[in-house]
Amino acid sequence: MMNHCMAQSGTGFKTLRIEGWRQFDSIEIELHPRLTVLTGPNGAGKSSLLRIFTRHFGFDRQFLATPQHTATGGYSYSPGIFKRFLSKLLSSRQENLSPQIQEPNEIGTLSYTNGKETRLHVPQTSNVQYSVIINNQQAVNGIHIDSHQPIPTFQQVGQIPMTIISPSVAYQSYNSELMNRYQGGYSGHSPTYRMKEAIISMAMFGEGNSQVQGNTEVLGAYHGFVEALRKMLPETLGFIDISIRPPEVVIITRSGEFLIDASSGGLMTLIDLTWRLHLFSLTCEFFVVTIDEPENHLHPTMQRSLMPQIMNAFPQAQFIIATHSPFMVSSVRDSNVYVLRYAEHGNVALGGEQIMPTQSSRVISERLDTINKAGSASEILREVLGVRATIPQWVEEGLNIVVARYRQQPITQDTLKELRRELAKLGYGELYPDALATLTQGR
Repeated sequence: MMNHCMAQSGTGFKTLRIEGWRQFDSIEIELHPRLTVLTGPNGAGKSSLLRIFTRHFGFDRQFLATPQHTATGGYSYSPGIFKRFLSKLLSSRQENLSPQIQEPNEIGTLSYTNGKETRLHVPQTSNVQYSVIINNQQAVNGIHIDSHQPIPTFQQVGQIPMTIISPSVAYQSYNSELMNRYQGGYSGHSPTYRMKEAIISMAMFGEGNSQVQGNTEVLGAYHGFVEALRKMLPETLGFIDISIRPPEVVIITRSGEFLIDASSGGLMTLIDLTWRLHLFSLTCEFFVVTIDEPENHLHPTMQRSLMPQIMNAFPQAQFIIATHSPFMVSSVRDSNVYVLRYAEHGNVALGGEQIMPTQSSRVISERLDTINKAGSASEILREVLGVRATIPQWVEEGLNIVVARYRQQPITQDTLKELRRELAKLGYGELYPDALATLTQGR
């Protein structure tokens, strides 16, 4: 089977620019050598941007065009291109030149760390599905971790493999099961089954015995996986080792032992990440990892520590993640964090002319500085992710009822003391500053 690392190059991604396509008004992302974080509300386009990178890894999830009525009563399919007339017109007026003409269907550019740059286009399509065209696409070694993680389902390994499963074959086997399920198929075996099959083979044939010659490559892969788990699994679990008890794989911790199939959703997420990245790293000196919503199934404590731990375990990788978690937004100081925001547009007058708006609301990118990244979870939720309230809705409703009773009263020292006492009695004592801000608003 062909090695998954197709080119021994150190090429990664440097910049991505998108303009006038789908929900994007103007996006400019400078990729950090180690970690780039994309965040923002649902529908802002985080996963769409990831798809441009994952095309390089063979993970080509197509985009869907929108059907539009035609003059003949039928439908045509629009890939979502619109023109940003204003910036081009302003530039041409300032330089006294005619407006610049964008190439047909061009939506942006992508540059690589090897100095190459490619233009991005979308096709004129009569189909509902289409892919972004990446001209002069460079070879980039990489792996994509989708937001939908494999669900552990118990399947006992029926036969101990009689051939040595190399790290490359183990990766391809596991990844094929994931892709098969992602595309709606089922081979009869789960990804976890393929993992157990490979782990058992590596442990038995890697060590060898007096009658069976050992294999240093697979033995190193096995021990390397165990060491990677020590870096990736939470300290509270107290991971000690893996025990092979054919036909089962057992996780040994300070709090007990359990089958790998019995792992919780969060724990299986970490094991899945570790298995795939470890196998991939054995044959790639440098590679890119894209992860969509890595916070899925993880406790907030693990969301806070995942990226530092994974970057420590795999120092040769460039990570690009899309997340809603405030803990991941702020988890690594030396990183580039971009917020995808909706920006409102209206009609613009220029020299007496009315410029037609693109749409009422489009997405732009904004890079966070260190101060914004260093905020608390509540601050990041409010200021970065646009979550208006960071307290439960029922608490907010109770707080509003209390404040409403004091709104018509004069603000005096006695009034404020009584407000504080009532909030404390209801268990809302920590929300006094919020109540005070609401009470004094407009006065």
